[in-house]
Parts: sequence; structure tokens; C-alpha cells
Amino acid sequence: MWNLKGRGAEGTDSGKPVLAGGILSMPLCTFVMLREIVGSAEMWNASTSKQDEARALGLVEAGLVVRGDDGYRATSAGEQVASAVARTCRDDLWPSTGIVQVDVNALGW
Repeated sequence: MWNLKGRGAEGTDSGKPVLAGGILSMPLCTFVMLREIVGSAEMWNASTSKQDEARALGLVEAGLVVRGDDGYRATSAGEQVASAVARTCRDDLWPSTGIVQVDVNALGW
């Protein structure tokens, strides 16, 4: 499922999620987009900006969302990642680094 290359958080400068050493890292702004897509009852549309479109395409490359004719929808992997982050970052207390990290081994991947 993962076709991403990068080394840790420094690979996230592009806004794309990066998988390295069993840790999925992504900028907070990309995670917020994933959370919006997971929480949306309808297909989510990223046509607001070029940056949003790039982040959404990064989520597609990571297998966390799929693109349809009308927008984006979360995959089960995307839902698992969003749930894992919600459990560890309660009350929106985000990491001071601005990078959200998930141990995918703990998710059973």
C-alpha cells in the first residue's frame, strides 16, 4: 500500500505523509485535512487551493484517501490513522513540532 520514500519528518516538507521505520509522519495541516475527510458524510472537495490539492494527493499516494469524481473519501487505513491520532492527541493538544506521527506497527499493519 505504501509507495512513499523519505526519511522521517524532514520528508514531510512537501505536505505529504512519509512512512519510515514503521512511523507515519505528516504535517499537522495534512492531518487536519485527513480528519476533515474522515469526518465528512459526503465526498470532500479540495478545490479551495493548490496547497490543499497537493496535500490531498499526498494522502491518496499514502493510501489514506481515494479520489472519486466528486472529491475525496477516506479509506479504512485513513480512518485508522485518524482514530489513532485522536486517541493520542486528546483535546487537540498537538505536537509542538507540527508533525503528527503514528506508529503503524501498533495499528497492526
